[in-house]
Amino acid sequence: MTNTNLTSEKLCDILVKVCIYIQMRFSLPMT
Repeated sequence: MTNTNLTSEKLCDILVKVCIYIQMRFSLPMT
């Protein structure tokens, strides 16, 4: 169970980073 929790947290962290990266890339050409 601990392993799944760690993986889920890592996935969430990666997802957040990807979201921020996409937002930055999208707002760059718009500026």
